Amino acid sequence: MNLQEIREKILAELKISKDKVDNFLQLYKENTEKELKKIRQKLKEQNLPQVKELIHKLKGTSLNLRIEDLGNMFADLHKKFDNLNLEEIDNKLLEIEKKFKSIFQSKN
Repeated sequence: MNLQEIREKILAELKISKDKVDNFLQLYKENTEKELKKIRQKLKEQNLPQVKELIHKLKGTSLNLRIEDLGNMFADLHKKFDNLNLEEIDNKLLEIEKKFKSIFQSKN
């Protein structure tokens, strides 16, 4: 889904104003950027419990805001987390970051 499709889905399902939706999406974008940086730092420190906790948080936030593509990617990573090595976690995070950028760099 692109940003416009996400915006329309939120408007239809949550029945809130367009201004609130835009505000929620901007906050989500800013917070997710910060959290992804934090995940990267904690991964470098090999603080895996903290990494897993942050992924869980982003999963919930994404799904609550109907950003299902990202929510499902976070959910998949969270579910498989304990069975992955650092390189596999890093690769999954790269996929998530790429998807995040593709959604939020669009002009819709």
